[in-house]
Amino acid sequence: MPRPYTRISLSGERRNADLLLPSDTPVGALMPQILDLLDDRPRESLGAKVLVRSDGDTVPAVQSFAEAGVLDGERLALVSQTEAPPAPIIYDLNDTVSDATDAVRGRWSDTYRFLVCGTLAALGAWLAVVGLLDRFLAEDAWTGWACSGMAAVLLVTGASLAAPGRMRAVAGTLVGTGALFAATGLTRLELDTPWLAVGLGTLAALVLGFLGFVVSRPLSMFIAAAVAGGLTLTWAVSPAIAAWAVGGRDAEVTVGAAGIAGVVTLLVLGLLPKIALGASGLGGLDDSQAGGRPVLRTDARRAIDSAHGGLIASAIVCAVSMALAVWLVGTDTRMHAFSLPLLACLALAVGLRARSFPLAAQRIPLYLAAATGALALVRLAIDVLPGADAVFLLVLLVLALLTGSGLSVTLPEHSRARMRRTGDTLEGLALFAVIPLLIGYFGIYASLLETF
Repeated sequence: MPRPYTRISLSGERRNADLLLPSDTPVGALMPQILDLLDDRPRESLGAKVLVRSDGDTVPAVQSFAEAGVLDGERLALVSQTEAPPAPIIYDLNDTVSDATDAVRGRWSDTYRFLVCGTLAALGAWLAVVGLLDRFLAEDAWTGWACSGMAAVLLVTGASLAAPGRMRAVAGTLVGTGALFAATGLTRLELDTPWLAVGLGTLAALVLGFLGFVVSRPLSMFIAAAVAGGLTLTWAVSPAIAAWAVGGRDAEVTVGAAGIAGVVTLLVLGLLPKIALGASGLGGLDDSQAGGRPVLRTDARRAIDSAHGGLIASAIVCAVSMALAVWLVGTDTRMHAFSLPLLACLALAVGLRARSFPLAAQRIPLYLAAATGALALVRLAIDVLPGADAVFLLVLLVLALLTGSGLSVTLPEHSRARMRRTGDTLEGLALFAVIPLLIGYFGIYASLLETF
């Protein structure tokens, strides 16, 4: 997200100044204020004033600082256009092209070589070994147990070999191969679908934990592993809780379990920033600084990187859990009076909750989960009222157009602030409504009315 202001260090003939200027206002509109602040007086020789960057390029008057790519903290010189230094000239095009190529992101490097070689090696070994096991073992169950055993060995070995450089790449390959064998083992054991899903969730938590021994920021993976383990446990126990809550009433246990898991996922999403900040050690660094002990900049940056990495991985885990929850709630066929508003509140809450996460890698999975909820809501509404399917599809079209309006419409800051307050209110209402709606879906309100 672009910053609303850009900090600029300006140097003139009489004064220098550090200014905080609007990023989206054309430079020409800001020039009168800049001239006053730098006490630039008229001279006998005529010439427009321009801002020159350190490399000799002139900032166009018709562009804003954001459009011109002026960096925060950059130093600019105020000079007359007739005295502006010429832009740098290229004398050796080959050297310039070579330097520019070296600076381009995404060039082939050891990191990509390790990634490609490790991926191909893991997939090739997995396909070959599973094929051999299918060839020589009679039953799928034996293949499943063999794959599970190899997965355990590979995961432990990968975590043990983790070290900087090439050994870390080998360890990551072993962990990835072990994850493939473990997933194959679970599918070959012919487990029931609910237990298979729980097993895959447990496997995801274990793999994230083992990856914590391999990657350069282990706390990120450990936080994500803890979140994945907690949500998997929630999905494991929610069917039993839903069955107990439903009793003999007319409600679906699967939908109730998905509703419980969705509510818990929302609560975890609200706690994620505090969990990430606490686990990364930022809170401890703040206490150390308050106690008078020095805090190194490298320690602070490492803690911030770990917190953001943990938020990214944990947000993806929560998004997967929420997408599964809203999709299963959308399969309800009995208690539409409660499942429809419950699904709407879950989708709305997760979509608005995504605003609390600063990075795109954290928001995008949550927005996709909210979009899954919107699709499930339209599908469920069409099932309830088949004759009004055109109306619901038109509502979906309007929602898509409103979402797409963000591509071309830029609201002023006061309108954004008003929309943020409205979003906070809607998010709070949705969060308060999900638990009463879930209780109503279980039929508890009807039972209370019959009792009294």
